[in-house]
Amino acid sequence: MDASTAARLFHSFDQRGRPGVPRKDTRPALRANRAGTRGFRAPEVLLKIPRQSVAIDIWSVGVILLCLLTRRFPFFQSVDDTEALLEISVLYGRLEMERVVADLGRTFFTNIPTVKDRGIRFESLAKAYNPEGYPDLPPDAFDLLRRLLDLNPSTRITAAAALDHPF
Repeated sequence: MDASTAARLFHSFDQRGRPGVPRKDTRPALRANRAGTRGFRAPEVLLKIPRQSVAIDIWSVGVILLCLLTRRFPFFQSVDDTEALLEISVLYGRLEMERVVADLGRTFFTNIPTVKDRGIRFESLAKAYNPEGYPDLPPDAFDLLRRLLDLNPSTRITAAAALDHPF
């Protein structure tokens, strides 16, 4: 983020520290493909990254697996892309989101209290949402889930390609 953008964002907070929206955003509009079903869109789609790949499909498969392991459908229930990014950030944590989003050439900022610094483990989600089925879930399922739902699309493809699990 350049100094003028940072200054504009800093001034977009009111006296109580609540964020606002800059009145005149001079940054160029971002354009990218926005395919996919609501709740299944990969972070790079939500962030409008122009170079998208089959990694978006791998993410969607991961969301399906997450639904199966937690017995919760739909897992992500956001109504728009911003809310979808916040749901993902609750799952992964603010620090991981900031790191990956920066790697993708974007900026992530939130002061929403439900977005903690650290994320939530998939095992904890499955145990909370599927307590009766959790003891029967194989540990490999969570390893697969972590690979399919890798926030970074380039490492998501690499991790999925290296799987020993037959599809």
